[in-house]
Amino acid sequence: EEIQRVKTPGNALQSNDTINLFQFFLQHVPLAGLHQLIIIPDDVLSYFPFESLRNGDHYLVQQVAVQYQFTTALLDKNEFDFANAKTLSFAPFAHQSMSDAFPQLPASAEEIAGLKGKQFIDSNATKEQFLQLSNQYKIVHLATHAVANSSAEDLSFVAFAPSGNAANSNLLYTREIYGLQLNKTGLVILSACETGGGQLVQGEGVLSLSRAFSYAGCPNIITTLWKANDFSTAYLTKKFHHYLDEDYSIAGALQQAKVDYLNDKTINPRLKHPSYWSHLVFIGNYQPEKKASWLLFAVGGLAIFSLLFLALKKPGFTRRLIHIGRRH
Repeated sequence: EEIQRVKTPGNALQSNDTINLFQFFLQHVPLAGLHQLIIIPDDVLSYFPFESLRNGDHYLVQQVAVQYQFTTALLDKNEFDFANAKTLSFAPFAHQSMSDAFPQLPASAEEIAGLKGKQFIDSNATKEQFLQLSNQYKIVHLATHAVANSSAEDLSFVAFAPSGNAANSNLLYTREIYGLQLNKTGLVILSACETGGGQLVQGEGVLSLSRAFSYAGCPNIITTLWKANDFSTAYLTKKFHHYLDEDYSIAGALQQAKVDYLNDKTINPRLKHPSYWSHLVFIGNYQPEKKASWLLFAVGGLAIFSLLFLALKKPGFTRRLIHIGRRH
């Protein structure tokens, strides 16, 4: 119910349920002074953007950078330096549409405009170009349409511009992504519809396009949890690239982009609802402060819904692994 409330524009934001959820999940996490929070969600919580939780008059994202990971086995330190990195970007529907299923995305051209690197727009943004060049850039940005099939993961895909007569030749399916070699790609940005969704398998979390890119070797993914708004997504990703160039961490750059969006007085207050900005989430490795030390410990027990929180404190952050759950 809370997931639906966050996804749907116009729903009440000051509900007791939202405040109670904040208390339920975070009452044992000392947020004061925290720099970063890594969450490993389980079950349906994989669909929930925790940065949208409210603490009084503020969202969690206004207090701490939030990021996610698929499993504890994938928790690692990020070895990529993204400051001034070149980006391979695609916007196949910037000025064109392809049937009702893939309408025009007018803000996508602005989304990738000015990025260092190589850009493919409209008919030039083909699947073939992506397959040929994707592992030659540290950052890949896909400003396009995508579909996450909730019943059959193999039918999930990212859409590119048509380049041939074969049916669906422009669609990059999950099974193809699993077969890619993306070990030189440090970050994939999927600013598309429902790229974080997928089939829910017990013990595995959400099987998704994002997970496929991770399996292919890319350790960091920015993805969407539901159908993305064209304007807000372009605003957020544009700001994100700016802060990444300023040597922010990935989590920090996305957090600051969201804070800027919420603080921007030129944006209609109606568009400040979490459905417009909390759909974009970061899944990947952590980037600690330089010369930081850490301590690891665990708390918890049996749970139906469980979370793992990795809290990174600055300047000399403390790393805390906390297992919180609701017992039978």
